[in-house]
Amino acid sequence: VPGLMACGIISVVSMLLGRYGTGFVGEGTINLFNTIADAGYYFLPFYLAFSCARKLNCNEYLAAMVAGILVHPNVAGGSGLEFFGLSMPVYTYASTIVPIFLSVLALSYVEKFFRKIMPDMISYVFVPVCTMLVMGPVALFITGPFGGFCGKLLADLVMLVENMGFLSIPVFAFFFPLLVMTGMHTAVIPLMLEGFSVSGYSVFASSCLAYTPAMAGATLAVAVKSKNRELKSLAATTGASVILAASEPALYGVLLRLKKPLFCAMAASAIGGIFVGLLQIKRYAMGIFNIFTFVMFIGDDSLNIVKAVGVYLFSFVLAFGLTYVVGWKED
Repeated sequence: VPGLMACGIISVVSMLLGRYGTGFVGEGTINLFNTIADAGYYFLPFYLAFSCARKLNCNEYLAAMVAGILVHPNVAGGSGLEFFGLSMPVYTYASTIVPIFLSVLALSYVEKFFRKIMPDMISYVFVPVCTMLVMGPVALFITGPFGGFCGKLLADLVMLVENMGFLSIPVFAFFFPLLVMTGMHTAVIPLMLEGFSVSGYSVFASSCLAYTPAMAGATLAVAVKSKNRELKSLAATTGASVILAASEPALYGVLLRLKKPLFCAMAASAIGGIFVGLLQIKRYAMGIFNIFTFVMFIGDDSLNIVKAVGVYLFSFVLAFGLTYVVGWKED
């Protein structure tokens, strides 16, 4: 969580520098800050591997090695890897949750098995060796691809409902946090680009007016209501980060951890998405959406920006209210 929180704040700093500070710093400096911030998300499987290993009572460093295998350039590039003639399924595991979680879960059983059968005299050396000889293929051919398949299936289902008209927007807004967790939220970008190329705008891309403020509202409700000082501080910081730049710190640090606020945010996202579809709010430009980039909703329709701000505020207030009323179980 501290790493993700740092990445979120650095993303905000980088975004502000890129928008208002180009006269003070060069583009190279801004790119440096972007790299620092992106690293936290890109190597997310490493942090999750450590956390999962501690919960499952297996070796953290072996878990981190499994994460390293999944995000290795050869794996991401699908460079002809195979196991006894069986070609490796090609998925990109950077920034994902489910594949590494399943892999570390498998690791916990494999490591315990070898520790049980291996004599103490040689276990220090051969337990890690045997464990990784098994876990390498298991992660690349079973648990990793299965997690990647689940994420791709979720993204495909969301893209499938595009034919449902305006209902595709609330469906996408509802599932957006889950898509982020599986790393498949970028799979819907072609749908948005198609709208821009054909019409010069995209209503589907305006779904950000629902899920972004909903996650912010739910997280800030935790900040207001929580009696835990550490959680209150974390929720306030990451909630502000959602409004300004990045949703991942709030999603992983607060919403996913407490669960009920996540469900409240998803419900508010879906309801906000309905209004985006009904009002046919148009987004005229791609790019990172935050409170500083509402200009991407300014176009031929003079009321479009008014409707965009209205839905944004509605989704925020609804998620905040739902989370505050429903509550959650504090640690």
